[in-house]
Amino acid sequence: YEDAAEAVIAALGQWPKTRSQTYVVSDGVPITRAGIVEAALRSPAFEGVAAPVFEPVGPRAHTGDGKVYDVRRARQELGWSPRHSSFADY
Repeated sequence: YEDAAEAVIAALGQWPKTRSQTYVVSDGVPITRAGIVEAALRSPAFEGVAAPVFEPVGPRAHTGDGKVYDVRRARQELGWSPRHSSFADY
């Protein structure tokens, strides 16, 4: 959440240039829903919790790539970069 908050602060710091602009902010590391669950289950907060089973959906369902976002615009225009290198490191 810190990364998202810092991106908003960076955008507000460049107001009004950023008015009506949309920025995608992410660590830039692709992750699947299963990858998010696996990372979360390593946390003591989820000890003993069973992982959900995901059914493949869509044309990229079997690639295992996860979602890929282009965050260059936010990094270049806002001077923003994530504090956490990936969701798994968070």
